[in-house]
Amino acid sequence: MEMTPMTTGQHEKRSINATDLLFDIKNPRLVGEHLSEQADDIQIITNLAEGADIAELVISIEENTFVDFEPIVVIKELGNKFRVLEGNRRLAAIKLLQDEKLARQVVQVLKHSIQRPVRQAVLDSIKEIPAIIVTKEADAQSYIGFKHINGPHKWTSFAKAKFVTTWFKNGAGIDEIARKVGDRNKTVKDLIAGMLVLEQAEEEEIFDVQDRTKRGVFGFSHLYTALNRKEYKDYIGLKKDWTENLVTSPVSTGDVKKLKTVLQY
Repeated sequence: MEMTPMTTGQHEKRSINATDLLFDIKNPRLVGEHLSEQADDIQIITNLAEGADIAELVISIEENTFVDFEPIVVIKELGNKFRVLEGNRRLAAIKLLQDEKLARQVVQVLKHSIQRPVRQAVLDSIKEIPAIIVTKEADAQSYIGFKHINGPHKWTSFAKAKFVTTWFKNGAGIDEIARKVGDRNKTVKDLIAGMLVLEQAEEEEIFDVQDRTKRGVFGFSHLYTALNRKEYKDYIGLKKDWTENLVTSPVSTGDVKKLKTVLQY
């Protein structure tokens, strides 16, 4: 299936000063989901770098300047600022090139030392960033979902699951989500089911994704694959057809300790 670019007919498209762009703290690519809304750029970029090759993009911009292949997608916030719904990796690269102090503070996780001074042509190219401005996040969901779930710029299974689960919790049906992101109904259902179980584990404080990711990228695909296997479902008390009627906290209170064992296995 070919990805259809987001239509701009009903959305404003213009260039925005890079200093007016804000990270989306709820972006699925950020590892875990418990960064506070007060998280600073160091924390956000550090988390983002866990699952995205920011250095690769920084190097590309250093060598070729910023190339406007496609606009970022933003939504207006207070104070004439714009939150980036699509393009947080690009925003991270831009901030690192513009802010030498910030780049020094994350150089260990970035694994790349930016050559200073940055060429003026590079700085000029990242001063104003082309953007599509949407009035509500739902306007961008289909485009972002297809691009990162079944399109050319795939997220990790964890990031995909976070995205579709949020969509599901906001009232979208499985069939609708699957159709809009160009994926199979079962795949979307499995992603949501796995994320609901993981979220329950974190709410019950028997598992912390942030702690697990310190030892490497969290293997979410192993979890949702296991939840399709009879022996795992039987062990934590899930019915054979439990994914047909997805609910929050799908594991019963009496089986939560067993869920902890599965997640720590």
